Amino acid sequence: MTGPNSHSRLIESLKEAASWPGADRNTVLILALTLVSARADAAGSSYFQDLSERNPADATAQALAGYFRLRAGDDADAAMTKLDRAATMEPGLPQYFRGLGLAELLPGRAASEVAPSATDTARRNR
Repeated sequence: MTGPNSHSRLIESLKEAASWPGADRNTVLILALTLVSARADAAGSSYFQDLSERNPADATAQALAGYFRLRAGDDADAAMTKLDRAATMEPGLPQYFRGLGLAELLPGRAASEVAPSATDTARRNR
């Protein structure tokens, strides 16, 4: 059984490893999933925003910055813009996280507490 301290150490270790130049994509993904499971949306938003600024060509970092920004309840339009841009940079994970972000905006979703804007509603209805 793991306690809060060991979970925190795991997250901090993953953050450190994911920030290394050329970090393995699996490490970044495991960090993201660990943050989601810990409901550490604000921490994920801050971390991936910083990582995406340091690595503007990394579509996965860009997508995760947008995804956690959305989950944290920050500016949904800016988060979706970042997710849209990341999804056009490369297929795969960025498109997956864009889809998860769009799902967060559906009515009746209580996980992120983000209210859909007019732009989000228009996207959903396409």
